[in-house]
Amino acid sequence: NYGFRVELLRGIQQWVVRHASFVITPSDYFLGLVKGWGVQDSRIRRIYNGVSVPETIVPKLFLKSTIVSAGRLVPWKGFDVLIESMVEVDADLIIVGEGDDRHRLEKLVDEKGVKSKVLFLGVLHREELLSYIAGAQLFVLPSSFESFSFQLVEAMMVGAPVVALQAGNMNEIIKNEENGMLIKKENIADLPHVINKFLKDESLRKRLSVKATVDSQKFNVETTVTELESLFKKLL
Repeated sequence: NYGFRVELLRGIQQWVVRHASFVITPSDYFLGLVKGWGVQDSRIRRIYNGVSVPETIVPKLFLKSTIVSAGRLVPWKGFDVLIESMVEVDADLIIVGEGDDRHRLEKLVDEKGVKSKVLFLGVLHREELLSYIAGAQLFVLPSSFESFSFQLVEAMMVGAPVVALQAGNMNEIIKNEENGMLIKKENIADLPHVINKFLKDESLRKRLSVKATVDSQKFNVETTVTELESLFKKLL
């Protein structure tokens, strides 16, 4: 239950502060949180998680404009906001993933009258999911919390234009209007407008897609391994 999770987190924080000789965080966002626990700067190092995608991903061919979103179906992932946006968007939405929130989300699809636009595919094999993302006009992740979004980086690596909510470490991955679009939480009502802007502007999609493919390489596995090796050598 929630209370148990809170107490567990407090216990982890206390152990880290008292006993950990070194803490590695997957983002500057989390580095700031760990510093807030009382861990000294000299005991913290940010090393991004390493991400890779298969060299050859064949984009899926869609017959009309298609948006893809993926993740565990839980409230903080924001799929409800994305579904509500579809009322104002002339495109299909494919949601990939499973979770306890699926029944509520399917009910919301019915309530909003967008059943003809929204498709839940459940869990897909990774290469199939990447094929869907690569073939879509847009990948949207309206999550209100992320420590490090593998899925968003993977989407950028396969060349998908991306839109995300400015939460957690998202601004470490996306540079707004350079390699994707970030929406502030207080402006989440603008999501349909942003989506429609992307769908109508192919040159914008191509420009951000090219930059996303390049910028996402800062999160490649080789960089992560190199930084970890360097850190471990210093600690030995």
